[in-house]
Amino acid sequence: MAGSHAVALRLIHTRSGAIALVAVAQALPWSVHLLHLPGPVLLPIHFAALLGGLALGPIPGLVNGLAAPAVSFLLTGLPPVALVPLLGVEAAVYGAVAGLLAYHTACRGGWVVLAALAAGRVGLLAAAAIMGPALGLHASAVSFVLHAAWAGWAGIALQVGLLAPAARALALVGPR
Repeated sequence: MAGSHAVALRLIHTRSGAIALVAVAQALPWSVHLLHLPGPVLLPIHFAALLGGLALGPIPGLVNGLAAPAVSFLLTGLPPVALVPLLGVEAAVYGAVAGLLAYHTACRGGWVVLAALAAGRVGLLAAAAIMGPALGLHASAVSFVLHAAWAGWAGIALQVGLLAPAARALALVGPR
């Protein structure tokens, strides 16, 4: 009985944490746009997906990454509708890989974030190559991903510098 209670508490913690991170994934882009800051530079949707993986594990990170761009579009109209599926794949990979590495390897800190970012960009490349023509993407998948990485270097630096220490400070990274 005590074991099932612990599982139930973990499930509630994970669900409520995932819901809170979807809310964060909406608040960050909304705040960035409200302050007239460039979303493609700061990458606010990516923060919540990465933190979801770091804090809650690979499945909540993946779900958060998939949900964040779609919910953001439904609430604010941003990102542009053609980018929602591409960003969903990218952010889902960020969350899943960050969670897998944080929970199932000895890898910690900025290395987890860097590896998740690299994997997410590979996911974006694959999604752009497969879905890009149907979504009206006029650039090649490689140039699309390189442009996105170049434009978002400040957001990438912030993610590496802030997310791993934040997750550690909140004692959220690591096996439960």
